[in-house]
Amino acid sequence: MNLIVLVLDSLRQDHVSYYNQGTSVFSDVTACKTPNIDKFAEGAVVFDNMYAEALPTIPVRAALVTGNRTLINRPWSPLTSNDISLPQITALEGYVNGIASDTYHYRAAGMTYHEYYHSYQWIRGQEYDPYRSQP
Repeated sequence: MNLIVLVLDSLRQDHVSYYNQGTSVFSDVTACKTPNIDKFAEGAVVFDNMYAEALPTIPVRAALVTGNRTLINRPWSPLTSNDISLPQITALEGYVNGIASDTYHYRAAGMTYHEYYHSYQWIRGQEYDPYRSQP
């Protein structure tokens, strides 16, 4: 069995063709085409009624990987030693897991979101990543 969790920051569900059948969300804006996501979704279990408890990047990831509520008591913060996370559970159950992310904060000092993954690929160049210098 393969388990793939796809988290896309700043992409609204109603703009994905799989959900809106290619119709435009706004009358004056051309509909988004998302053929790769659509093809992936056609062969996957898709959750149609799942909503994030938090919208900031890190709090929503904490809620996603732990299943615990994060707001208002736990805003932008690392996973703690008391958190039991999805990658931790899957690793203990014998699954090999990995993450590919462009979210700098997963790897930021002390954040711990990359722990328990067997592999981690950081797609560089986003936000605070000094990978690209200014002219």
